[in-house]
Amino acid sequence: GFFVSRFEVGVERAGPVSKKGMAVDDYVTQERAKARAKCIVNTNSAKSALCSGTQWDLVMKFVDGKDDYSVTYASSDRHNPNGIDKTGANEKDKVCNIYDLEGNVFEYVADKCNIDPEYNPCIKRGGSYDNTIQASMYTACNGKENTSIGYRAVLYVIPDKT
Repeated sequence: GFFVSRFEVGVERAGPVSKKGMAVDDYVTQERAKARAKCIVNTNSAKSALCSGTQWDLVMKFVDGKDDYSVTYASSDRHNPNGIDKTGANEKDKVCNIYDLEGNVFEYVADKCNIDPEYNPCIKRGGSYDNTIQASMYTACNGKENTSIGYRAVLYVIPDKT
């Protein structure tokens, strides 16, 4: 199993974190997002990674129908037309204590896209501040730096072998 981060990955001096009130770690390539997500936790008992598309789908299945939330219908309340906000700033875009699935920045997932691999080899999920797109959406993208694309980490707990 895995745990999904409550917040989009943010930036603080020590590096990337999943913490409320941080500037979003955006303007990264998908490859850089993969590397930075691994830096959040790397111990003998836990590891972090960039959320995969399958994990994103499992999160969507988990949150669908809870807290009056639908993963198939976008809500303008979850978006911020004033621009990208700090992580977890929009209480209306919270479901099951997970923030910003739909309305702050798009989020890279670890998967590659085979629909247009030459020009759009990567996948972004969710929605951004300026688009009313439901959280379950995925879009092929070029994987390059973009101020409206961040990422979300997952955490794996490693069982004690003793």
